[in-house]
Amino acid sequence: QWPIEVGSMMSTPVFHPTEEEFKDFYAYAQKLDKLVGHVGVCKVVPPKGWKARPHDLYNLQDSAKQLEDAVQVKRPIKQNAIGGKGLYANVHEVKRSMTLADFKKAATNKEFSPPVETQFRELSDEDVDLLERRFWRNVLFNPPLYGADCPAPTGLRSDGGEGLFDPLTCGDWDLAKLPSLLTHGIKKRVPGVNTP
Repeated sequence: QWPIEVGSMMSTPVFHPTEEEFKDFYAYAQKLDKLVGHVGVCKVVPPKGWKARPHDLYNLQDSAKQLEDAVQVKRPIKQNAIGGKGLYANVHEVKRSMTLADFKKAATNKEFSPPVETQFRELSDEDVDLLERRFWRNVLFNPPLYGADCPAPTGLRSDGGEGLFDPLTCGDWDLAKLPSLLTHGIKKRVPGVNTP
């Protein structure tokens, strides 16, 4: 039922636009704003076959050496959880800077890896639920390592700009160029906030 009523606990609304709807980011964003703007968040699943770039630059099994050398994970964070029975507090431990190649080694280490049976195939909803349950069951004993807000490298796009989305392939959905209050309101470039 649209628009969604905000009330008690609810799942994040998920949308599957058609190829035609997905071509125009601005029109689709306005449609979503009318439907779920009051909710604050939604998930948009691109149409089958859509790609952010002509070829995949990064996944854990096979990533471009150029990307592994170019990206620096400046402040990886180890998230130590304290608590239990659904109530947790986090203590963030900032680790030393590392290359994406080193971060990849840490991420593929057995202690951080997902169960073997889910690693090399597309995940079903049941797989995602299983991974989520395992994550929360082990969060006290095996703290995750995050490597967000890495400056996007230049030279990997067809226009030579920074970012991983290629404007010739992804069209309006180029994350490096999406307008927002952050890009209009903050004139200074803040990596990870108003730049890719």
